[in-house]
Amino acid sequence: MKREALQLNEDIKLLPIAIDEQERLRRMMHLIYKPVYQHLWQDNGEAYVESQYNRDQVMSELSLENARYYFVEYKGEVMGMLRYLFDCPFPDSHYHNVTKLHRIYLDPATHGSGIGALLVNYVVQQATLAGQKSVWLECMDTQEPAIKFYTKMGFYTERRFQLDSPTMKPEFRGMLLMKKDL
Repeated sequence: MKREALQLNEDIKLLPIAIDEQERLRRMMHLIYKPVYQHLWQDNGEAYVESQYNRDQVMSELSLENARYYFVEYKGEVMGMLRYLFDCPFPDSHYHNVTKLHRIYLDPATHGSGIGALLVNYVVQQATLAGQKSVWLECMDTQEPAIKFYTKMGFYTERRFQLDSPTMKPEFRGMLLMKKDL
């Protein structure tokens, strides 16, 4: 199903990602993910980016009917990406009818500009319109700016867990599952 671009405000547009844009997505993620998160990984995040943005993985993620996957365009330039999934309960949960905010990554040059808040509010609005009960996400417990941001956006910590990733430095494997009730 082809989705149309969505104009969120005068400066910000969401452009649906198609499989023929996988390489563009992969290249962009090398540029915007690694400067912020490379310290978490033994290989500076190389294996993570390649595992999450290779053609097979992106094709698999695009094939899900409940998923929405976008480039974030700011003032005519692609500056990040957003992915969320309706009806996606978190592991070992009794909750149903919930939306997962799976990925939100923005170019570090845009941090503090309000784009992240606009995107989170957009996902919350879409989840509300879809009759979802909550929005949840996973956040690294060492990423204080992200935790502070999500808390300010109304999320709370539902539980803690450890990420099982051989290329991630052990001291950074702590994660928070954060949730916002709607």
